[in-house]
Amino acid sequence: MTQYPGGDFDVELLECERQSIRFMADFDAQRYEQASTLFAPDGVWHRPDGDIHGREDFLSRMAQRPRGLLVRHVMTNLRSRRIDQDTICVESYVTVYRYDFEQEISYPAALAGPAVMGRYTDVLKRAGGVWMIHDKSVSIDFKR
Repeated sequence: MTQYPGGDFDVELLECERQSIRFMADFDAQRYEQASTLFAPDGVWHRPDGDIHGREDFLSRMAQRPRGLLVRHVMTNLRSRRIDQDTICVESYVTVYRYDFEQEISYPAALAGPAVMGRYTDVLKRAGGVWMIHDKSVSIDFKR
């Protein structure tokens, strides 16, 4: 923990928040290989369309996504807490925008408003000095 004037500040909490944001940014940009490096080899992503177990399953499922699918996740209200020395939980709100093109993505996409609004709970574990998403769950509060 780093000491700052006015109190303690845990920079690892921010590092884990950044990992959660990077994962979704790579996911949205269809950089699935890059996103997979932030996902623990034995990680689980609990999704409404079925759980993803580990990096290989993640990459296999992403290879099946339509090329014309444009998705953006806007993450806000991030709140982090340390569970133990090597485990941090990051909770956030997520608003999802989605557009399905028939072929390739073409900008700008038509905007009809958010498709979904909900919450993420990401549990990150440190392995070999690197924080990776070990468990990611989604709770949907609103759906178009």
